[in-house]
Amino acid sequence: MGESGPVTQPPPDPWAAPSVPSVPVPYPPAPYPSAPYVPVPVPQAVDDPLRPYSRRPHVQAQPYHRLLRTARGRWWMPVAGVPVGAVLFLLAGLVVGLAVAATVVLTGGTLDDATLLPYDSPGYYLLTNLSLAVGIPAVAVVVLVIHRERMGWLSSATGRLRWRLLVPFGLAALGVEALTFGALAVVPAPDDEGALGPTTGFPGTATFVAFVAVILFTTPLQAAAEEYVFRGYLGQAIGFFSRSWIPGAIVGGTLFALAHGAQDVGAFLDRFAYGVLFAWLAWRTGGLEAPIVSHTVHNVLTLLLSAAVGALPDPSVTTELPLRYLALDLVSFVAFAVLVDRLARRRGVQTRSAVAPPPGAAPAYGGFPPT
Repeated sequence: MGESGPVTQPPPDPWAAPSVPSVPVPYPPAPYPSAPYVPVPVPQAVDDPLRPYSRRPHVQAQPYHRLLRTARGRWWMPVAGVPVGAVLFLLAGLVVGLAVAATVVLTGGTLDDATLLPYDSPGYYLLTNLSLAVGIPAVAVVVLVIHRERMGWLSSATGRLRWRLLVPFGLAALGVEALTFGALAVVPAPDDEGALGPTTGFPGTATFVAFVAVILFTTPLQAAAEEYVFRGYLGQAIGFFSRSWIPGAIVGGTLFALAHGAQDVGAFLDRFAYGVLFAWLAWRTGGLEAPIVSHTVHNVLTLLLSAAVGALPDPSVTTELPLRYLALDLVSFVAFAVLVDRLARRRGVQTRSAVAPPPGAAPAYGGFPPT
C-alpha cells in the first residue's frame, strides 16, 4: 500500500467577499399606512377685525380722527356715545365734587356760595382738577361698552399711549413756554398790571406747598382728561362721519373754549385756537401725546406762578385777554406745533393705524411666532 501524505487546505482567497452568517428576521417591516396624508395645521397670528376689542380692528389704515371707524363701527355708536359720555362725565364730576367738598368741610375748611370752595385755595383746584379728570373714565366706558373697542384707540394710532414721545414733546413744550413767559415780561401790560393780572402777594409757605402738591399731582390728570374728551372722543366721533380732521377741530375747539366760562373775545379766540391747534397736532402725530404734554406744561407753569404771586383768577369774573397777549399766544402755539411736527417726522412716528391681514393669510414670519 502506498503511503498518503497529509491533507492540506487551499490558501484563502484574499479577494473573496467575507462570509456573513444568515440570521433570520423575526418580523418583516411594517408597510406604510394607506390612509391619506393630513397636514398638521400651522398656528397663524391673524387678527379678526370683526372681533370685539381686536388689536387690529381696521380694514383700512385710518388717521387719528377716524380711529373709531373700525370694521365693527356703526353710525349709531358715536351718535349714542356723545350724550352718554356727557351724562357720565357730569354725574362723575358731581360725585367727586361733593366728596372733595365734604372732605374739606370735615377737615375744618369753609364753603363759598359761588364756587363751593374759595377760588384762591388749594381745595378749589383739587376740586376742579379731580372733577375734570373723571372725563377719562367717562369716555373709556363709552368706547369699551358702546363701541366695544380698546380704550387705547383714543390715545394714538398704535392703540396705546406712546410714553417714549412724552419726553421730547415735553422738552419742546418747556422751551416754548419759557420763551413765552420771557416775552410776557417784556410786553407792556395795560393799567400797570402784570401779565397775570392783579396780585395779592405770596400766600404763605404752608398754603403754597399745598398748592404745589395739588398742581403737580392733579393738573396732569385734568389736562389729559380735557384732551381725551375734546380732541379724543369728540374729535373721533365727528371724524366717524368726516374724512377731514377740520370739522372735529372746529366743534371741539368751540366747545373747549365755551367750557372755560365767561370770557371776552380775546380769551375765547385764544382757547379756540388752542383747541384747533391740538386737533391738528393729533392728526399730524397720530396721537394725543403732544396735546397732553403741552396742555399740562402750560397749566402747571401758569398755576404755579399765579399761586406764588397771589394772582389766581376768580372764575366768577369774566376772563379778559388783551389782543397783544393773544398775538403772543398764537405765535407760541405755531412755534410749538412746527417744532413737534418736525420731531415727529424725524422720529418716523406712526400716524395711521395698522391694517388687519385678510383671513387665512400667513404672517410674514412663516406661521411661527417670532422669538
